[in-house]
This record gives sequence, C-alpha cells and structure tokens, in this order.
Amino acid sequence: DLNWKPTRQVRGCVVYPAEQIGALKAVVAQARIDYPDHSSPPVSVKNALLAQPFGLFSLLQAWSTTDRSDYALLQLLGDGRLLSVGRSKGGYWYLTPNGNETSSVIAAAAASAGMKTLVFVQTTVFCESCVKGYPARIAASQITLTEEEQHWRSLAEEEMGGADYCYMKLAADGTLRTGSASHHALLLREERELHESLFRRPDGIRVLFATSTLAQGMNLPSEVVIISGDSRFDPQADKMQKLEAHELLNAAGRAGRAGEGAQGVVLLVPSKVIDFDDQNNQISDHWMDLQAIFEQADQCLVIDDPLKVVLDRIHDGVTQTGASAYLLSKLPLAIAGTDDDPAAVLISRSFGAYRALVAADADWLDTRVASALAARTNLELSEPDRWI
Repeated sequence: DLNWKPTRQVRGCVVYPAEQIGALKAVVAQARIDYPDHSSPPVSVKNALLAQPFGLFSLLQAWSTTDRSDYALLQLLGDGRLLSVGRSKGGYWYLTPNGNETSSVIAAAAASAGMKTLVFVQTTVFCESCVKGYPARIAASQITLTEEEQHWRSLAEEEMGGADYCYMKLAADGTLRTGSASHHALLLREERELHESLFRRPDGIRVLFATSTLAQGMNLPSEVVIISGDSRFDPQADKMQKLEAHELLNAAGRAGRAGEGAQGVVLLVPSKVIDFDDQNNQISDHWMDLQAIFEQADQCLVIDDPLKVVLDRIHDGVTQTGASAYLLSKLPLAIAGTDDDPAAVLISRSFGAYRALVAADADWLDTRVASALAARTNLELSEPDRWI
C-alpha cells in the first residue's frame, strides 16, 4: 500500500537483552553507593559494563505496528560491547549506549562483510574522532588515489598550507590506509569531492562518517546507514533535544541508491539504552518515541499552497492590502464570449484547490472562487496596477 519508491529499506534499532541491562543497572547503582565521592564509576566498574547488542528490525517499511511477529531480533556482533555511564544534574548515574563507539564497531563489521556504510554522528568532533579510531577496528587496505583525486588533494594541500592541515591523513607514499573518511561542513570543497569519490569507488573506502546536517541531498552508494543517536545538544536550551522526524527519516533515506542498489539497511543507535525482553514481548518506553517517528512515511512534511492563506483572507473580507490586493490585481479579466471566467479557472487549478478536492471539501473551493471574483470587481486600483 506504500507509494512507489526506487529503494526499500529495512529499518532497525539497537536493543539489549533486558536481563543483561537489569544486571548492569544494579552494578552501577551499587558502585554509586560504594564510591559516593566519585564523579563517575572507577575503571574496574566501567570495564565490566558489557552487553550484547541486537538489532530489532521491522519487517515492514514503517514501524506501523507493535506486533512481535512484524519484527525480527538479530544478533549484530559476536561479543558484548562496552556501555558507558552518564551523570544527571542530581548526581544520579545511569547507563548510556556509548553510541559512537557502538556505531563504529558495527560499521567495521558491515565493512568486513563488503557493504558500503554511511555513519551519521552529531558533531564534527565526533566525526573526526570516529575516523581516527577506525583503523584499530579493521585491517585497512591500501588505496591508491586516482589522477583526479590526486588533483583535489593537491588543491586542498595548497589551500590549507600543507598535508598536515588536511583532514584526511595519507601515508608517506601517498596512499590511503585509514579505511574511512569524514564528511562535514568544515571540509573544503576539494576535500569533500575527494572523500566522496573514494567512497563511491568500488575499490575505495567502505565507511564514511558524516554529520547529520549533510544528510539532505547526499547521494552516495550506501548499502548500510547507521544513525548514531536520536538527539543532539542544544546550546540555547542547555540540554539534549530530540532530532526532528524529518531529520531522522531523511538520514534513513540515504540507504540504497536508485539505479544502483534497490535495498538498504538502516540501523539506529538510540541516545538511550533500550532493553528488550523477548520472552515477554516487552521493550523500553523510549522505543515507543522512536516508533512515533519511524511509523511515518518518508513524505513527513506537509506542503501547503500559500495561495490558500490568501484566498482565506479574501473570503474574510481582507481585500485592499498586502498579498490579497496583489493577488486580486493579477487575476485575469473575463473575456466576452467565453463560458469560463479565466480567474476562476486559474484558482481552480491551484495546488490549494487540488488539496481541497482530495479532502472532499468542494465547498471551500466554491466559496473562495466566488469571494475572489466578487472582490476583484470592487478592488480600487490605479490604472498601471491593473491586470494587463
């Protein structure tokens, strides 16, 4: 029943077994009692916070149901991964997903399976940190730059004043051995072209770490999209704010590419730890917040016709000022001998009229057309301002 799309995505969320999370919460709570003067748990406690990440994938394009049969629970990695600990303003310690670390490890596993992987993180600092730590996760192959890529690199080095000041670090022989690259607003245009070219090449890098602000319009051959976190820090509010639905859905839409890959995998690493009890079919309430986003269609922004507002004002009697007067002055005049008033035809073909007819609200259209035609005859305009 979905609208046609050139690609399909299977969308999932990282969750952890409820019994493991319950045990780790008890460890953190006990550590808070044992170390009341510490701002965070000691290293020995932090290193024990291991949990096995699973992916809870919807078998439907959208997370439109809460039926367990519509979801598949799949193990993502062969071993447990470290969670981290956050501290509230009241001093309370709580588990956090260690999102960037978890996302990077899963990206390395996807790259090992031969899949092009795009990882969205929240800041440029996180982006570069993930690139720096990536070589330790996977044995990177040696990639030789093409002639065009070498040209972009030389331009970037000239602009920045040397290779040491470029974001991408090359080996002494000019090859790339880091296995990944970054994509964010601080890159020079030449750097961005270079990084995108290396990701597009079949024999290039398999992982690209990007900031979510660049998700709009990014057209890269990504088979897997990992979204690290569903919130970002808002300095004005001085707290974390949840990402807008269109931001998450737009990032998810980068999985798969029309004409190249008909399918894609989207995996969200939430900003909060979500535990899942598979036997009792129970899940943390934060997943329900995410479901409210991912149950929506990709076309999640309502587009309205600006003429609708103007026609409503004219219907309410506002005709001599602003946009109302301007619209009325531009409506074509009736031509003798014709059956239809061209102004009525013009309004009836607007997007607002189409939306009204789809909503079975023909009365709105009839009344707005009648009000506009009546107001047009009463509009007092100087001769140069009249319709030509």
